[in-house]
Amino acid sequence: MGAGAFRARRAEAAAAPTHWVRPVDGPVVRAFVAPVSVYGAGHRGADLAAAPGTPVRAAGAGRVVFAGNVAGARHVVVLHAGGLRTSYSYLSAVSVGEGDVVAAGAVVGLSGADPDDPAPALHLGLRVGETYVDPMLLFRAPDLTRLVHLAPDDGPDLAPAIPSGSAGEAAGLALGLGRAADTEAGSPGPGIGFADVVPGVEAVLDALGTVARAAATLPASVGTPLEAFVVDTARRLAAAPLASAALARQLRAMVDDLGRWAASRLHCTLHPRPADGTGGDGNLVLVAAGITSERPDAAPPLDLPVARLGYRPGDVTYFSYRPGSVTYTEADTFRDLAAEAADLGVQLRALAAAHPGRRVDLLAHSQGGLVVLAFLASVYDARDPAYPPLGAVVTFASPLGGAPAAAAVLELASGAAGRAALDVLRDRFDVPPADGTSTGQLAPGSGFLRSLQARGLPAGVRFTSIAGVDDPVAPEPSTRFPGVTSVLVDPGGGIATEHTAIVRDDDALAAARGALLGEDPPCEDWRLALRGTLEPRVITGIERGLGRAGP
Repeated sequence: MGAGAFRARRAEAAAAPTHWVRPVDGPVVRAFVAPVSVYGAGHRGADLAAAPGTPVRAAGAGRVVFAGNVAGARHVVVLHAGGLRTSYSYLSAVSVGEGDVVAAGAVVGLSGADPDDPAPALHLGLRVGETYVDPMLLFRAPDLTRLVHLAPDDGPDLAPAIPSGSAGEAAGLALGLGRAADTEAGSPGPGIGFADVVPGVEAVLDALGTVARAAATLPASVGTPLEAFVVDTARRLAAAPLASAALARQLRAMVDDLGRWAASRLHCTLHPRPADGTGGDGNLVLVAAGITSERPDAAPPLDLPVARLGYRPGDVTYFSYRPGSVTYTEADTFRDLAAEAADLGVQLRALAAAHPGRRVDLLAHSQGGLVVLAFLASVYDARDPAYPPLGAVVTFASPLGGAPAAAAVLELASGAAGRAALDVLRDRFDVPPADGTSTGQLAPGSGFLRSLQARGLPAGVRFTSIAGVDDPVAPEPSTRFPGVTSVLVDPGGGIATEHTAIVRDDDALAAARGALLGEDPPCEDWRLALRGTLEPRVITGIERGLGRAGP
């Protein structure tokens, strides 16, 4: 866009109305991440939590320039004054047509869900010309010229040449979503997909295909079950379309992870102080253990060395999964987590009554972190004086976004062979029962988890989630939640023990101490960051494969 056209657009924007409304009321569950280049990885939009079927409103007055399918999903694009376009993606229904004039707040469709994302959300995009910018700026700054200023004022737009009309809108959407454009009429669109726009991805896919095809030529008769598994996996890989949207999304997510790591280096603690019992914050603490824990007597149900975090014995209380009792059994941890969150509120009220004015920290492991999250999102009211003032919240290996292993247990239980396998696993590991209420709630995409994502965290809560790089119960991506600071550590000791070992790991405890004192999280080593992009996804893939084997 030349300087003259830019000045004209800015003048048009200055005269445009400034009334903008949020399309849905849900919080941002995935924020805008600007790409480092035209075709680089990023997240060109903001995902707003919305249950399927939620009415989606036009953010501002304008004209519908696209309403149809791209990449197998429904989308609407509205053109506003100043060359601004808002897009509403993954709709379950569209209620407007191309050419319709809509007012701010007019319903353009109903929200659906990205089929590849277990958390239902509306993907909201904003383009200045053809350049994607953060759509949440619409609801912060009333001056549209500030948005137009985000586009370059000389030279070309930071976007590829895109045709005009419906095909151009479909192509622009595809670029923003990282998908190939496939219009409703069935004719191929411009073919802009992640493998096309990120340099080197196609080469990686070709290399994977070559390796898979070579491995698939191995003899059918092999010596060990592990070798048989590798050969079978290679054959399946060779037969599958490697350059698929699923693999592209995984690669894109890995690049996003590295981007987050790079950004974290700007605000991190290079040499965190060890958790050696000094420097406590002077607060009380309530500790919540995880699923399959038990407390038959006064002994702690979790092997978390609270003294190393600076707490005195009289400052420590343990959450009980059995209402009205300080003891509980393993079976009590399989109850409804929403009810457990309410019980946590009751126990906090009791603490406040016994220790008026004392601030309380919340520490949790595994499922206990979800109980804490559910309490904060659904029960807690900071204005209620019956609750104590809250300090820091720290969780260890808590699947705040859902545990893939729980989904695998449910799928395994759907077949006779899978149920037999579960019986064997229960003899060796703490595997929750498939008919446990909390097991179903822990599965990614459950109604329980969707409700937490829709509500979000209350303002002012300092929440840190610490994850292990090889944890099979709570792989690192599953421990993230909007507004929560994520920390990755390597407890060591092997996959089988990492989920429980994290509560005694020196690096994890040092990160917890820093979080309790309000310090920046520890700086993450680049080698650990690289492992964190790959290993948790491999673990999740294996668990999903085991689950699918159940039926």
